[in-house]
Amino acid sequence: MFYRLLSRLPLGVLYGVSHVLSTLVYRVVRYRRDVVFENLRAAFPDCDEARIRTLAGDFYRHLGAVFAETMKLAALRPEEIRRRMRLENPEILEQADAGRPVLLLSAHFGNWEWLLQSCVVSLGWPMFAVYKPQRGSMGTFIRNLRARFGGVPVAHREVGAAVARQRRRRCLFALVADQAPKHTQGAFFIPFLGRRTAFSTDVARIAATFKTPVFFIVCERRARGFYRARFQPLGTAEKGREEEFVRRYAAEIERCVLRDPSSWLWTHRRWKQRPPQGV
Repeated sequence: MFYRLLSRLPLGVLYGVSHVLSTLVYRVVRYRRDVVFENLRAAFPDCDEARIRTLAGDFYRHLGAVFAETMKLAALRPEEIRRRMRLENPEILEQADAGRPVLLLSAHFGNWEWLLQSCVVSLGWPMFAVYKPQRGSMGTFIRNLRARFGGVPVAHREVGAAVARQRRRRCLFALVADQAPKHTQGAFFIPFLGRRTAFSTDVARIAATFKTPVFFIVCERRARGFYRARFQPLGTAEKGREEEFVRRYAAEIERCVLRDPSSWLWTHRRWKQRPPQGV
């Protein structure tokens, strides 16, 4: 109920509240500040400390804006979502085989919640939104939010079975797979932002098993409260060559992060796993 009440506030008011909160979170609470600084220093070793502090401050302001926009999403109408999140080339999806699912890969970049809902209300395809279940009222709010316009939430552990059930149907499975996998057994360690980084094999193996076309989509901020997104084909994954597919995905994320560092989720302990010796 609390989150629903927040969504009724004007977006400008939510931005004002989130700006104050993000400043407190950064300077007083210092939420994951050590993680953010460690990640930024490793990703941008040529930047001096003043530049790192600037990047960190920009990131926390962006995080506050994403919080405000996510709260507002519960009250936004479809036409307002389309106006604020512009999909520039949705026609490219018509290249995909109409008789099978399509995987839509993104990253924790820009506003991934608005991006998902924009795809739901703009594309007209049946949409399955893959998520990691979270406890508490916030987790319930986010899950319900993703289902608001007809998207079907699918727990990440069930995505393979869900794709199998839909394998003869034209539909979209939306995944954000740029965070560290829970376990490194069988993970690919891919060069990413200057470090060998663990990436899950799950998406690649699902794509290879069901021969699903895969597209990468990420949203870029045009102005406060306005984004644009483009679809980019990632091809298909082939059995025995899944690592090549994951490398393509990692390269797309890296290009986005280097272009606009503040828009990526730096609070995540992305490099907590270390590659085994010899990898």
